Amino acid sequence: MEEIQERVEYDPQLATVLDNPFPAYSWLRDNAPVYYMPRLEAFVLSRYKDVRAAARSPRDFSSVGGVGFRPPRHIRAKPGLTANESGGSGEMSLSRSDKPRHTRIRRLLSSDFLPAQLLRFHPLAESLANELVSAALGREVNFVTEVADRYLPRLMGEWMGINQDDYAFVNRGAAAASAVQSGNYNPETLARIAAFRDYFSAFAQQRQADLDAGIFSRDTPRDLSDKLFGTGHDGSVLSLDEIKANLAILAVGGNGNTSHFLSFLTQQLAERPDLLERIREEPEIIPAATEEFLRVLATTQGLCRVTTQEMTIHGVTIPADTSVLLLYASANRDPAHYDAPDEVRLDRFSKGAVGADHLTFGDGPHICLGAHLARLLIQKMLARYATSVKRIEITGPVRRGANYLVRSLEHVPVVLHPN
Repeated sequence: MEEIQERVEYDPQLATVLDNPFPAYSWLRDNAPVYYMPRLEAFVLSRYKDVRAAARSPRDFSSVGGVGFRPPRHIRAKPGLTANESGGSGEMSLSRSDKPRHTRIRRLLSSDFLPAQLLRFHPLAESLANELVSAALGREVNFVTEVADRYLPRLMGEWMGINQDDYAFVNRGAAAASAVQSGNYNPETLARIAAFRDYFSAFAQQRQADLDAGIFSRDTPRDLSDKLFGTGHDGSVLSLDEIKANLAILAVGGNGNTSHFLSFLTQQLAERPDLLERIREEPEIIPAATEEFLRVLATTQGLCRVTTQEMTIHGVTIPADTSVLLLYASANRDPAHYDAPDEVRLDRFSKGAVGADHLTFGDGPHICLGAHLARLLIQKMLARYATSVKRIEITGPVRRGANYLVRSLEHVPVVLHPN
């Protein structure tokens, strides 16, 4: 009874929840599958069936209100800070819009993120994984800063045409954007968001100047950034403000999540050397293992939607225009959907991504655009571990971040012992 009473006061910002949210998720699924958090003025859905249904129903659960918790009124009132994610762009970005705008933007970009199109990045992803792991072998490093944070930003930077000297700045902007989504509105974070927005405003204006000068055309983009200047399926083009917003979203998208995931994955392999041993002995299991690790170690705990009408779920009425947090990480461990959900079974998804139904990348029309890219990076890192790393040793205290929508690790001291 004491345990239940403690969980009744569920709040994602509680220290116990930040440290280990899974007991709280279990309590929510069993006792309050539709739960109201007064402080955040938001409801929570925690069961797999409910979370997936909401993600697939943008007509009832809209993304236009933002995928993070709504800012306080005094923050929303500030000019240029109306959005709760990077760019400060209102409903102009891919993640903060529904159709038809969402469809129009996504179709401009989606073909580039298909597995067949990503084949050209396999050599670069493999090269980066090899380089970063090789540099860390045999010595103590903070895995977060010396390996994980340097992986995806370099690939995305090349793909988007971002100057290499700016990668660290963009990474900090991505972290600030994620912090704002979870309700961190301190002055330093807001200043980083403003600088981040200004950076991509200037970036977009330079690309517009290149287009006007004939350096590229709408039909002949040089990179992913130029793709946003293309002609849509309906013959329309994005406004410059829409382009600015979506450049920021592309730069942010996945940066922090992939870094945090790789850090949790490395911690998991250190604590469970049997998993690393199996991957080393059966490298063909890497695609299946990737999906299982994604399910169990999901870093994005959930994202918000806003109800478009009043609705009742499990006897609880949710008013219209109300934030609802879809707890993907809880859904991924729902025993009503997965057998022994807290166990890591590397062959659970034997067909790899084809048969994986976890909600780590969301679901429905807003399913993560970069899901296949994230899979590629994870698989290349696991392959490098399998060939080069005999044992992973945690050499000191691991420090967690305070973002409660995206679980993060800030300090993971490790030694990657060479194979």
